[in-house]
Amino acid sequence: MRKIVAKLIISIAALTVSATLVGMFSYAWLTMSGAPEVDGIQINVGGSNTIMVAADISVKNDNGTVSHYPGAFSQSLHLSDYETYDYLQNLAGLTPVSTADGINWIRPTYYDEDSEEAKNGEVLVGQLKDIEDFEVDTTLEYANIPADKLTGSMVGNYAYIDFWVASPAEDYKLRVSTGDKDENGSFVISRMEAVENEAAQYGYDFKMINEATASSVRVGFLVSNDWCTYTDNLNYNVSDEYDSRFTFLKGQYLEKNAVSVFSADNSDFTIYEPNADYHISEKYNKAYYKITKPIGVVDGALKTVDVSDRLTVQLNNTWRAGGGGNGVLIEQLFQTFIAGKDLSSKTASGLTEEFYEMSIQNVIYPYVDRGYFIKRTESLYAAANEKGYVFEENPALENVSGATDDVVIATLEKNVPQRIRMFIWLEGQDEDCINYGEISGFIVNLELAGNND
Repeated sequence: MRKIVAKLIISIAALTVSATLVGMFSYAWLTMSGAPEVDGIQINVGGSNTIMVAADISVKNDNGTVSHYPGAFSQSLHLSDYETYDYLQNLAGLTPVSTADGINWIRPTYYDEDSEEAKNGEVLVGQLKDIEDFEVDTTLEYANIPADKLTGSMVGNYAYIDFWVASPAEDYKLRVSTGDKDENGSFVISRMEAVENEAAQYGYDFKMINEATASSVRVGFLVSNDWCTYTDNLNYNVSDEYDSRFTFLKGQYLEKNAVSVFSADNSDFTIYEPNADYHISEKYNKAYYKITKPIGVVDGALKTVDVSDRLTVQLNNTWRAGGGGNGVLIEQLFQTFIAGKDLSSKTASGLTEEFYEMSIQNVIYPYVDRGYFIKRTESLYAAANEKGYVFEENPALENVSGATDDVVIATLEKNVPQRIRMFIWLEGQDEDCINYGEISGFIVNLELAGNND
């Protein structure tokens, strides 16, 4: 991609999802036992001198609808400063779902002890049902579930946030970008955490708890092309955040538990797949890509869907190696951080949070080597064999760049604030979303690069 002239940074520092999961007897899905927890999502959004960002502000109108408008636009945004994002601090854990469009969210179903098939011995209790028997959530019922509302039988939870972007120039196209080497960039990676070890020099190791999570995470961008209503614009015009440069607002979405103004037919959805050539199974002992076909609604039926026209594929992200060949850089910094401290009253989780907040201020990107993006997703799909695999010697896996050429998240109009809805989920159809014991934390960092070729 050429002429990158603007950047939008979205960093989700320390998105920690912990859950106890029971393996099922079917490929690629998990079910849940117990109540997972999310320790809070810390999100920072930043722009450049051209693209500006703003928090999403919402008010409920007398007729039951909800109006949305942007907060004050600036080059940076700390979501923790806004009450509208408080829900991010108390989310339940994410459990596998699947979607091809960001509107139909497909939740797995399992045979229980009351199922006739289980009683007759045809299936095992807990076995996954066929895709056509899965459930469809089109109302956001299972999105942004509070931790205290989660039940042991609930599966298929995902998260979303809304934010606004604006550009003073015409036709700015946004894409997920790897970024400059020493500046932000996009990546998803399993979080390093403190682990007690009596044999370690200071009693703690610092390691990745679970690499499976980052392999099956997806980030999606739903972009509504509908103009906001007169009431939305009126609420914005009388708000303290009103900016006279912006006359009209764009972007209508489904509301959870409220009357909605939303046209699914006039929206676009882009999926970001990180760590695409990294697999926990290591079945081939070499880098490869396996096509994932998420489940969607096709002609009223649940079927797998080819999403090559909306998919941004990134190669593996890794923690940056430390000096002297001893572990990774962030691990060395942690050991320096705890050296000489009185650790008698500390816990592993407490030390982890102290390190991220106090030592590196939750700035993660300097410690991660980011993977490049496959230049053209359509070429990658065309190179796949009959089983959907593309191996490292294939030129399609080597044709990389800082961003995908053929997938665009949104095209911004001049001085028209665009509301974007960003989803985060575990893709149940991904090869790495398999029978696994425990899901721990992962970190998501996103940079959206804009150009106006």
